[in-house]
Amino acid sequence: MGFFFFFFLVLCRCEVFSFSYFGTFFLFFLVSVSSTPHRRRGRRSGVSAGTVAGKNEHVGWFLDLAVNMSCTPTNTKLAPAASAWKSDAPVMQGGVESQSARWFRWRPTDAACLERSEALMLEGIRYHQEFVAGLNTISNVEIRRGTVAGDGERDVMVLIHGFAGGLACWAQNWEFFSAEYELYAIDLPGFGRSERPCVKVSSLEGSMQFICGYMERWLCEMNFGRPVILLGHSFGGFVAAHYAMRHGPSRVKLLALADPWGVNAADPRRIELAPVHHRLALKIFYAVNPLSLLRAAGPVGPKLFKSLRPDFANRWRSFLASPQVFYEYTYHCNAQLPPLGEVLFKACCHADVAAKTPLVGVLPGGLSKAIPLVVLYGSHTWMNAECGFTMVERMAEDGYKAKADTVMNAGHQVFTDNVDAFNEKMSQMIRSMVREGTSQP
Repeated sequence: MGFFFFFFLVLCRCEVFSFSYFGTFFLFFLVSVSSTPHRRRGRRSGVSAGTVAGKNEHVGWFLDLAVNMSCTPTNTKLAPAASAWKSDAPVMQGGVESQSARWFRWRPTDAACLERSEALMLEGIRYHQEFVAGLNTISNVEIRRGTVAGDGERDVMVLIHGFAGGLACWAQNWEFFSAEYELYAIDLPGFGRSERPCVKVSSLEGSMQFICGYMERWLCEMNFGRPVILLGHSFGGFVAAHYAMRHGPSRVKLLALADPWGVNAADPRRIELAPVHHRLALKIFYAVNPLSLLRAAGPVGPKLFKSLRPDFANRWRSFLASPQVFYEYTYHCNAQLPPLGEVLFKACCHADVAAKTPLVGVLPGGLSKAIPLVVLYGSHTWMNAECGFTMVERMAEDGYKAKADTVMNAGHQVFTDNVDAFNEKMSQMIRSMVREGTSQP
């Protein structure tokens, strides 16, 4: 087993693994021993606010990271931007590329596949689309770069996806927040259809400097003329927090974190107590790019997420014509090269995939007290919600306008697990902090 593992790591490291079916079988072996406890945990419900996953907290990261997230493709240019509303009429014809056609390529994806699957994900919403400062961008208003909006305009909200996701993951929340805000969603650099230059990053500071630099250039080019509300999920919340700490209230009106990653410090005991196959998954994570396994799966890749997490179909069944659209989008987001998004994320991680510098140690004191903070967790998230609640309570005691709450019947994918409850609760929390000036935790 040790020889095969070493051979597997060498091939993945060199990204030549895409020519060998050995990777496919190795991947399914790893998944078969990892997925059963994960699915059992996924059936839990009704866990009280702030509950920690305890000794099993480490179990979910390897599979969930590939679903909350948002990785991205190789292209650095978008198709011609849309200047009119996207609505009920399909933007792309022909649906998702057939599996049979893609079996002739080992890695059955390209920029066109991602563009097509993104359009199908967004088919049911109204939006405008542009490529701004290297970032794929959609909005509920016509995107006018360099035009300062008047003081009477609505608040601007920017949605930021998590690791291995993309802007289309916010599709189910789009119309709700569009009714109240001038709304934008972006693909982070190295993710989705945004730019993904070949850069080497190995530190958390370097990763955040790179991503926040793109965000600052994006905001400069958009020139809103007023600070914006940042709403980020998981790794997107971590990024939003770092941007807010770096640029302050002149750029950020409110920081909203949806089941954020990177709040708590690493716990070495979780690795020591973890089953062998979980420790093996950690070794793979740090030895190669996190989603090399997906690319190594070749033609099996498009069906891989669906076979691992059939429960995700329930999150999209009522919104999309077919849940397969979501699986295709997730695959194409994460099967592209170069894997910059993975590099940026991994540079922030250590130990049990915790942040090298957790937010609990830097957000209190690092965030301006002029920026209100709201944090919303799923009731049975595998994130350390207890740590998040404690951080928010201490910040509130220290004079911050900070509040944390829970969405029942939801896990880490809180914004799609219970869409209506998430939308309502997040909206209420933001209104209470921005418009009512409430500072109660």
